[in-house]
Amino acid sequence: MYDEASTYMRERSELISRRLATFAFGWLGTLLIWLLVFAAEGRLTVAAVVFFGLAAATLRMALVTTRADPGAARVLPVVVWTCVALGLGCGGLVHSVGAYGEILAFLLLTLYLMSALLFAWGWSAELTLLLTTLGPWIMAFDAFPLFVPMAELGAAVTIGAGLALGVAEASARYVQQVLRRRRAQHEATIALQASRDAYRDLAEKAPDLIWAADCEGRLTYVNEALAHFLGLSAPAAVGRMITDFVTHHPDNPDFPALFARLRAGESLPPTLLESMTPRGPRWLEATATPFADEHGAVIGVRGIDRDVTERRAAEEALRASEARYRGLVESQHELVVRMDPTGHFTFVNDAYATTFGRTTAELLGQSFLCFVHPDDHVRIAAATAEIAKPPHRTCVEIRNLTAAGVRWIAWEGGVVVDTGGRMIEAQAVGRDVTERRVSDTNLRESEERFRSAFDDAAIGMALTTTDGRTLRVNPALCAMLGYTEAEMLAATPEDVVHPDDRQALAADRARLGDGQAPFYRAERRYRHRDGHLLWVHVTASMVRDVTGAPLYFLGQIQDITERHVAEEALRDSMADLRRSEEKLRLLAQRQVLIREEERKRVGFDLHDDVCQELVGVGILVESLRRKLAPMSAEHAAEFERVVRYLGEVIEHLRLLARELRPLLLRDLGLDGSLRSLADGMASPTLRIAAEFPAPVPRLDEETEVIVYRIAQEALTNAVRHAGARAIAVTVSTGDETLVLEVRDDGRGFDPAARPAVALGLASMEERALALGGRLDICSAPGEGTRVTLVCPLGGRGLGRVRELAAPSPTRSSSHPSGATTPRAAARD
Repeated sequence: MYDEASTYMRERSELISRRLATFAFGWLGTLLIWLLVFAAEGRLTVAAVVFFGLAAATLRMALVTTRADPGAARVLPVVVWTCVALGLGCGGLVHSVGAYGEILAFLLLTLYLMSALLFAWGWSAELTLLLTTLGPWIMAFDAFPLFVPMAELGAAVTIGAGLALGVAEASARYVQQVLRRRRAQHEATIALQASRDAYRDLAEKAPDLIWAADCEGRLTYVNEALAHFLGLSAPAAVGRMITDFVTHHPDNPDFPALFARLRAGESLPPTLLESMTPRGPRWLEATATPFADEHGAVIGVRGIDRDVTERRAAEEALRASEARYRGLVESQHELVVRMDPTGHFTFVNDAYATTFGRTTAELLGQSFLCFVHPDDHVRIAAATAEIAKPPHRTCVEIRNLTAAGVRWIAWEGGVVVDTGGRMIEAQAVGRDVTERRVSDTNLRESEERFRSAFDDAAIGMALTTTDGRTLRVNPALCAMLGYTEAEMLAATPEDVVHPDDRQALAADRARLGDGQAPFYRAERRYRHRDGHLLWVHVTASMVRDVTGAPLYFLGQIQDITERHVAEEALRDSMADLRRSEEKLRLLAQRQVLIREEERKRVGFDLHDDVCQELVGVGILVESLRRKLAPMSAEHAAEFERVVRYLGEVIEHLRLLARELRPLLLRDLGLDGSLRSLADGMASPTLRIAAEFPAPVPRLDEETEVIVYRIAQEALTNAVRHAGARAIAVTVSTGDETLVLEVRDDGRGFDPAARPAVALGLASMEERALALGGRLDICSAPGEGTRVTLVCPLGGRGLGRVRELAAPSPTRSSSHPSGATTPRAAARD
């Protein structure tokens, strides 16, 4: 079971062990400097050198003890009592050289602050050090000469002790927060790895054939489905070249050229290839996508394949059927023409061209009336009027002007109309009826060709009457459904259709019978003779006689069961993948809020605690300098150096606190803070304008902070890297949406070629994701850069993340010791 307290104690012990060497060098260096000062003043004694050696030996023993087991519980007491020994040794060293008691006080204050800052051991350990070192010093107080009155020195020592306690506790809290943040990041990494494992499990269980390969085409991963398809185990397939499993079919792609495209970063669209398997050659539909390393270099390829052997066979059968149909039309003795709404030819078959003594090219674009006897133009007009009305079919016998002279031809025509009833195309079939014998012969030949095309079709075909009787079925349909021809002829379409699809079947047949549509296409469920269901694709049309009366239905049935099952499985797989991606997105959003909360806490601690305490120290040092005046130039310079160093530290900590926590947002809002930011970053050579077309409403704190951070990062990039001379920051709101735009006229860059370690851009994108918005970066070399954030007002994208994130602890401004702090003293 996880014990947070014991874990923290062990990590704190390890921290103290690591920093003990730094403390040792710092403390010995401090003592050495004072020994050199005493030597220069002629007051260095052997006892002082001995005390220095004892201090070095004490630190050496502490280092050996703690390094034996850095995480042990004994580390803290060993280091505390080592510091106590060093503090007591300071008293002996100062007394041996006869220095002022203030020097001892300064050394002790240095010991307190150095240990508090480096070891971060909290107020209790620091208080132990204070009591065990100050007690003996107070008892031996009369042994040290004083430069300032005892009351003033006592006040300074008390304030310094309180400061040391505050610094120790603040450092301990900061270290504890850092350790918690590291543990949270570690837990998030574990969760991310679990998500990746779940995705891998999904790939292993997917029915699709999933694989990965290097840039040379060598397999680096195959799922179980693909290994089974290839007749190998997954480990046996890994390391083999993809081309080892591909046949030499002429329709297969050029693999060297294909992988060259993939290495260039181009994705492979669905591509058909023939693969060799234990079941023989099988056709696959493959898609592939390259993937890159953190530097953007392509290092491999991922792909998903599907077995489409049956679909390709059906497509080839369909193409063959269409070719047979076209050949049938082209070779017919009937005259077949298609015309546009104006009556000009868009297609004529060879029979028509031969009959009229023209080539096909010469006839295309000609008017149908050019080859009609003038006396029959009236009949053509009547037929045209009739065909314009449902059922858009007509039969007419007219005299045509052929190469052999005037011939009587019987034309049967129909039109295709749009939903508004307007004609799109007309088609007519003509027969020369000048000699009925020729007409009868042509008719018998046509029927024979139809029978052959019907029986030899690779897909199921059936002829049924308008009252539901089955007239004819081909062998392919019998094999598909498992019935004999006699059984099929004795059944009706409703007998093999799933009960839930019978109503739709009746409606479609009624539409064909009424002439509402020339044909229909539908996917239905058919029942096999052994009871299982098949998914089929049905294409049906109505065959009519010369008068337009319905004769029978012609249906084409294609088995699509495997495709339908594969599509359902693919949809389920994609749904699981989307859920995994959503989980990853929520984890990334949680990371953003955790980091912002940590920055805010640290900023409060630095600004409200450490900086104020250091200001108080500076005031006390300055007060002490005035009280000690007049003093030597050397001592005055030392005091000046201490005050200057304190000022630099305070200013650095304040700048760091402002970076961690934008304080202006609370008072000025987003628009005022951005104006202040723009004014602060502007210079005589750089103009920064903040534009707000309309007042920006106050938003929740998280949204304002994240928008401000994105604007701050974009401005920093433009100033540091783009060499911009003018920058414009625009914030607009409307329709519950906030739009932030930062434009500069700098040198620009290629977003596609940006390095993978561009932490600033990645940070902006991550914050935009946390808001539930998007970040667009538009730039080109020499054309400046535009960064645009679009997000919902009020940070709606953070709602779910707030539920996942742990609540922030309440800050306290009181010091544990209850002692008067330098800041309080400064106010007094």
